[in-house]
Amino acid sequence: EGAEAAGESNANGSEEAGVPPPFEKVVNGHKTMEALLAEIPPTFQATLDKMEPEKREEALRRRREKLERLWRKPTVDETRHFLRYHLVDNLVIAGRIHPAQAFWAAVPFLKPSGTFAIFCEASEPLVELN
Repeated sequence: EGAEAAGESNANGSEEAGVPPPFEKVVNGHKTMEALLAEIPPTFQATLDKMEPEKREEALRRRREKLERLWRKPTVDETRHFLRYHLVDNLVIAGRIHPAQAFWAAVPFLKPSGTFAIFCEASEPLVELN
């Protein structure tokens, strides 16, 4: 996933001209997964100190799994970067924002023949889009 001189490689391995290289990933202030795992908050360390060895190992394993999932999850900046330089085939919108606002903000990222779905707990805001 390294950046090339002409752009970056996409999922198909082809290079796209004009796409800037991706930026450095930062999660909870850490630039590497190892640094994220190495920092153990004092309150969690105090809890670990009170545990039996087997339970301590299980708690550390669960923490590692949780932090690995967090690291793999795209950050807002990564998502913004992807949407800025790649049009999407499908778009699903669900959130507490008004559907019309979300739709008109997201439509520029949708391919011309793309499909979209909007979820809203109330039907009235969806009727306004019709």
